[in-house]
Amino acid sequence: MQKKRTLFLCATTILILIISACSANKKTTSIEHEQLLWHDTREKPFGRFDYPKISKEEGLSLLKDKFKVKVPDMIAQAEALMEKEVATDGVKPGDSEYTLYAEGDELRIQGYYPFSKESQLETVAAVEFTYLFRREEKDVRLRTQSFSIVNVGEKEAFTKEKFHTLLEETAKIIDLPKTIADRSIENFGKTYQELDSRPAAQRVKVYSNDEEMTEKKRITQSIVAEFSQKKELKGLQVAIVDRTE
Repeated sequence: MQKKRTLFLCATTILILIISACSANKKTTSIEHEQLLWHDTREKPFGRFDYPKISKEEGLSLLKDKFKVKVPDMIAQAEALMEKEVATDGVKPGDSEYTLYAEGDELRIQGYYPFSKESQLETVAAVEFTYLFRREEKDVRLRTQSFSIVNVGEKEAFTKEKFHTLLEETAKIIDLPKTIADRSIENFGKTYQELDSRPAAQRVKVYSNDEEMTEKKRITQSIVAEFSQKKELKGLQVAIVDRTE
């Protein structure tokens, strides 16, 4: 009897350990890039609204107070990067401008950040986010997030060193693992090192897991570089899309 009880306790302990391990694995999978996600319950669509040319403060206030959605962390991260890497060498930030509009199940907000040097527009940065209301599930989510920087000055190009830094820093914003980011940036640099190998006035992928993660219904992450008409490094964009169910 004692032996049976001992065996039962051992079996129970093993079962608990197996369940715990499975739960831990499931939790690890489910929280991958969790800080990039935002989901919440919601009962009704956003309605129809249009707020052109508003301040950042007005735009973020509308998100929080009127539409009851989370202000994306990417905004603060993007602004910190702009301050550190764009507003340098006599380049000064201008007044940011936001646009917000809602159409039924979708809410979109865009932010525009100009930077000038000696009264001439030098660089433009932008953030854009969309929220999606799902009627059947009765929930809302931060569906897409993007951040872009484009050089529009007379030189219309970033130095190789500056562009490399921007790629590294924006990769952190979309939570791209350093090993993947470093490898992708290195491959991009090798592929387009020579001017003759670069496309004119085109955008090319530095990194994208869109095809794989769309199929797996996960978060997709991408980095895109933009070349000018003269085949110089003109700008970049990073984006996140929530494709989870």
